[in-house]
Formats: sequence, C-alpha cells, structure tokens
Amino acid sequence: MKHELAFAILEHWRDQDAIDRIVGTPGYALQFASDALSFFVCESADDFAKICRHELSVYPDDGLWGSVSELSGSELASFDAFIRSATALQSQTDG
Repeated sequence: MKHELAFAILEHWRDQDAIDRIVGTPGYALQFASDALSFFVCESADDFAKICRHELSVYPDDGLWGSVSELSGSELASFDAFIRSATALQSQTDG
C-alpha cells in the first residue's frame, strides 16, 4: 500500500493544478499528499526519496525507484517544497 501511496504522492505533485481543477477544490492535491504522508516518516523530498529507494522499491527495475532517482535539480526543489508544504499542513491539522 505504501508503494502505491508513494506513486500517488508523486503524481499529485506533478499534476497538482490539473487535479485541483478536476476535483474542483483548490489545494486538494496538497491535502491528499498531506494525508498520504501520514503513513511515512519524512519531512523533505530527500527523506521521501530515501524511503522509496530503500524501503519501498520491491524489485531492481521498480518504477518508483526510477521516478525519484531521475528528479532533476529544479524538479527536486519543487518536489521538496511540495513535501514540506504537505507536512506543514499535516502538522496544522494534527495539532
């Protein structure tokens, strides 16, 4: 389940504007990521990538491993901002 959630988090980051528009709720993609990240112990894109590479990749050519390993510098910065925003949102709703 965590493997699929990790893929979903990546997709919600990549397509957040389209997802928000389709659902009709601004911020839906970020809220989804916030909820999904409650199953992981991570606060940054680097943490997320480590989890994907070391805990969730179940076979050598796993697409999840490739997805996080192939993020370029600007993509990684954008994904990091998304993860940090989602975890901050999670902290607000938890506390």
